[in-house]
Amino acid sequence: MFDDSWMKCRILRGCGQRVSAWLFLLVVLCAVGSPVFARAGGSPEKARTDAPDDVGRSFAMAFPVDFTVSTDAKQLAAKSYFPLDDGSMRLGGCYSGEEYAGTNFGSACITVSVSPDEGRDGDCARFDGDTLCGEEGGVRDAVVNGLRLRRADMSDAAMGHRLEARDYWIVHDGRRYDIRLFVGYTAMEMYTPGEKREFSLEDCWARLTGVLNTFSFR
Repeated sequence: MFDDSWMKCRILRGCGQRVSAWLFLLVVLCAVGSPVFARAGGSPEKARTDAPDDVGRSFAMAFPVDFTVSTDAKQLAAKSYFPLDDGSMRLGGCYSGEEYAGTNFGSACITVSVSPDEGRDGDCARFDGDTLCGEEGGVRDAVVNGLRLRRADMSDAAMGHRLEARDYWIVHDGRRYDIRLFVGYTAMEMYTPGEKREFSLEDCWARLTGVLNTFSFR
């Protein structure tokens, strides 16, 4: 796994003001028919996670059983190319990558961060102190599980590695909820011919989007 310091990701959002919170984790296993949640050699199960925020409101998201799920950004950071500890992450999950053994796959995660709504940049994606705003910045509408969110995308590259991220956000009851999906991988040209196979980026996005589409407010 690579140190986050090699990558300075420019623009995209989700870095909210640091807030203190109590967190409660409830996991219930249940069946789901979508192939996005299917495990190779196993039943297509998922874990439903309810995560209250610091003022009693809560959101929920479902993760497949082959994701590591945590409310601790530092625990997930070890599984990701992406800097996660922004002080406002409430819930996240990273895919095990078991189907991509022997490929150039690096990491694939989805996180939810919650921060006070500051109002002035509600149309902006935020990451690491930078912003990406309005149509000129590629910000657009997106509907997720019946909710109207805003979306912006980014990509970056450094030292033979690639990072792609899709960020979604919504203001709800005075709080801003940032949902970030990202995939990290190594460029094939960094390997000797035949050393690695190229993983399916499309399939990886389908896994993360399947989780995204379960997001709801409780």
